[in-house]
Amino acid sequence: MKKLFYLGTLIGLLILSSCEKEEANETDTNTSATIDESLQKFGWDYNYTLASTTKELSRLMDNPKVNIVRNEKDFRRFIQTEPVLRTVFSDDKLYKDVVSTMQFNRRGLKTYSFKSIKEAYPNRYRTIIVAMSKGFGMDLWLTTDYEDYECSAPATCTTDSFSICIGANC
Repeated sequence: MKKLFYLGTLIGLLILSSCEKEEANETDTNTSATIDESLQKFGWDYNYTLASTTKELSRLMDNPKVNIVRNEKDFRRFIQTEPVLRTVFSDDKLYKDVVSTMQFNRRGLKTYSFKSIKEAYPNRYRTIIVAMSKGFGMDLWLTTDYEDYECSAPATCTTDSFSICIGANC
């Protein structure tokens, strides 16, 4: 009788375990959509003050607890929180064009080209760049300091129209 009890308990645990795995797989596939919906409702967690100097931006980038955009996945989530960016990047081609120019390292963004943005939105491109820069931790003034430069080699920002070089991370 004891063996039958243990066997029944074991079978029950196996069934419970398989159900939990199926639910976990369903949860994993729905997680991205849920996160995107939550971000649209509640916004980006700006747990930082926008940097106005290279030194301030370096401090933000060196702190892993600071919620700046550090990779394409973060960028995709960030644009869901900003109505202007959500609208602009609803154009898949524009999104892919811009993201294909982005270079990241472990600290965050190094450089990107805004040429596609300027072509699509010639009168609004600067507003779009500033909205994007908030996710990277930069204020308006720091963003304009980096405009028309690209990160061509480590610690080297060179002149390049339509690019942004993050001097604190190049």
